[in-house]
Amino acid sequence: MRAPACLTITMLLATLLSGCGSTSKSQPGTLGDLFAEPPAIAPEPPPEVLRAEAVRSYQAFVEAAGQGEQHQHASRRLADLILEESQDRLASTEAQPADGVTLARSVAIYTQLLRDYPEGRNNDLVLYQLARAYESNGQLEEALTTLDTLVLRYRSSAYYPEAQFRRGEILFAQGEYEQAQEAYQAVTLSGAQNDFYDKALYKHGWTLFRQANYEGALNSFFQVLETMYARQGASPDKVAELTPNDRDLFEDTLRVISLSFTYLGGAPAVDKFFDDYGARGYEARVYQNLADLYLEKKRIRDAADTYLAFVKRYPSHPLSPKFEQQVIEAYKTGGFASLLLPAKEEFVEHYGVNSAFWHAQDGATRTQLTAYLIVHITDLAKHYHAVAQKEKTAEAYDKAARWYAEFLTSFPNHPEASEVNFLYAESLFEAKRYEEAVYQYERTAYKYPTHAKSAEAGYAALLTYQRIIEGIPEKQTTQRAEWQEKLIVSSLSFGDVFPTDKRSGAVLSAASDTLFEQKRFAEAIVAANKMLALQPPVDTEKRYSGYTIVGHSHFDLGQYAEAELAYQEALKLLPQNDKRRPPLVERLASSIYKQGESYSESGDHLMAASQYLRVGQSAPGASIVATAEYDAATSFILVKDWGGAIGVLERFRRNYPNHQLQDGATEKLALAYSESGQSVKAAGELVALSAVAGKDSAYRRDALWNAAEIYEKNGQRAKAAELYQQFVKQFPSPAEQSIEARQRLATISKDVGNEKAERYWLEQIIEADRLAGNERTDRTRYLGAQASLTIGQALYTEFSQARLTSPLQQSLKVKKARMESALKVFASAADYQLAE
Repeated sequence: MRAPACLTITMLLATLLSGCGSTSKSQPGTLGDLFAEPPAIAPEPPPEVLRAEAVRSYQAFVEAAGQGEQHQHASRRLADLILEESQDRLASTEAQPADGVTLARSVAIYTQLLRDYPEGRNNDLVLYQLARAYESNGQLEEALTTLDTLVLRYRSSAYYPEAQFRRGEILFAQGEYEQAQEAYQAVTLSGAQNDFYDKALYKHGWTLFRQANYEGALNSFFQVLETMYARQGASPDKVAELTPNDRDLFEDTLRVISLSFTYLGGAPAVDKFFDDYGARGYEARVYQNLADLYLEKKRIRDAADTYLAFVKRYPSHPLSPKFEQQVIEAYKTGGFASLLLPAKEEFVEHYGVNSAFWHAQDGATRTQLTAYLIVHITDLAKHYHAVAQKEKTAEAYDKAARWYAEFLTSFPNHPEASEVNFLYAESLFEAKRYEEAVYQYERTAYKYPTHAKSAEAGYAALLTYQRIIEGIPEKQTTQRAEWQEKLIVSSLSFGDVFPTDKRSGAVLSAASDTLFEQKRFAEAIVAANKMLALQPPVDTEKRYSGYTIVGHSHFDLGQYAEAELAYQEALKLLPQNDKRRPPLVERLASSIYKQGESYSESGDHLMAASQYLRVGQSAPGASIVATAEYDAATSFILVKDWGGAIGVLERFRRNYPNHQLQDGATEKLALAYSESGQSVKAAGELVALSAVAGKDSAYRRDALWNAAEIYEKNGQRAKAAELYQQFVKQFPSPAEQSIEARQRLATISKDVGNEKAERYWLEQIIEADRLAGNERTDRTRYLGAQASLTIGQALYTEFSQARLTSPLQQSLKVKKARMESALKVFASAADYQLAE
């Protein structure tokens, strides 16, 4: 009855075991198979065949079959299924195990197989699976013994590398590091093609590490890295290209490498290792990981030294800036303030825009560096500036200035460049480097788009210019003038660029003052007008000063109309009792007067007169008003406007009776009266002129003579006679004109029938001629002769008219006397020897 059943089972298992014969040739699993799924032993049963049914079938076959190859295979397969089920049950609590399936059963079956078939063809596989079952059941000693047997008896087995690896793992866990080292080494000696090579190298290194053989451990760990890179072709900066398992191994290896180097002295040990081992592509990662480990342990200095060791070794490496940045971050985190600043300085020195490193980089790298450099340079500048403000020394400010300059040189177009430039200028100023400071102040004020410090910088530049000028000895006039000129230019720029700044008024006012003092009148006008145009307007005092400078400057440039307008504006700003008004009124008067002079010079005398007359109208009380009116009269006279001239001159006489030009006014009035037909008034003016003490004798003589003649011509004989008599008295010399005056007096006397007066003046003519001496002329002699004849004729007439009466003797005596007198006079006239 059993034969049919056995046949049936045999046929069923023949199908199931069709792949069993090749199991011994399959490849071993991975390290993960120790704790996860085992390597595939045979094809999985068809999906519709449940594992429990297969186990029952195999169990039935084993029980029914006798000793032999099929029994051997079926037993091993049964044990494999039980092992798989057990491991699945360990991995998941949801699976329901088949009845009676336990690890112990698989162990029993594998053990029985080894007893039944001690020379079985696949005993290496049985030992491999038995060791797995022991490990899964926690029987590590039994597993180790089983693996020992496998590696001892089957050195050529495909399971040899994994068996050695599993031996190493168990021994390592037991602390048997030397034996574990040998096991792992056996794996590596099996060749790099086995799946456990990398992990064995890694664990081999750990065994040496545990034995404090750090140099030996490093050799193994670095072989792991070398193998991974050689196999994967991954670059050191592309760890992500590794598989997840390899990536974990890579990171773990780097970490234990770092641990090893900590025991060997840190960064110097890394340097020495690579000196001996040679440069590697992953070298940076080694330094990085060691530094990271130190940071984890709060060993800041050691971390920094590690980063810096790499930087020193490879100053041009793309990661060097990152490492130095990490040094800075480490110092910052650890509170190493004394090391932080030098680290920042070194960073800038190594990677700044003037460094060889910078010039060798592409745009992307420079962009990244820029972010670091901006922070570090700014920190350094502000730190040293703060120190300088505390210490108040030029040396300290020099340090701050150095870093501000570095920032501006490196990043001239940075959004914060203007603010940095201002601070740079400030530090230069405090360092007493005034000439550099003023340049930077002006650069801050005028070379950037308007910013918060623009006006402040512009004004600071002006203060710095003043400081420079103050420091130049007075005798160095050329140098002082050069800087003064720069101050003026800067002041004008300030006023142009910052017209709404409350300081612009004072700045432009000072500039206009200086320009005026330097007699640069046109420029002074421009500066003052800029100030006057400011909105809101400057205060009254500055406006007054501005208009005054504009007025004075125009005046000195001969622009008198413009000067007048400026003076008028300035006067509007002064109270009536202000002491500054009188001088300014004088200037106003002068500006108008000068306009009159200009018209006079051009020949437009009527316009000149109108300007002269405006002086008194616009600047009453000015000292030049009288002169202006006098000149107005002169201008009228030049165009023969006698009425205009007379009106001005008469007013002048009334208003300025004691003025020094009164005599001139009298002369001009005399002329104007005369030319306008008012001869008598003219004569009156001439009389006045004849009495002017300051005039010379000839002038006064002519004036008196002309006055007398005018009165005589106008029939005012008495006034004429009075003036002729005055003339004779005042001007006896020259004799001719004096005798002529006597002749005029004799004629007037005759005309008015005053024979006595006539006789007197005729006798005066004769006497004066007689006494004239060298001054006698033909005219004087003629007048003398005429006077003698006239007197003789009169005496002869008296003689002729004398009558002889009784007593005769007496009347004869009288007549005789008259005859003698007449003869005597005639004889005197004859002495003149005139034809007449």
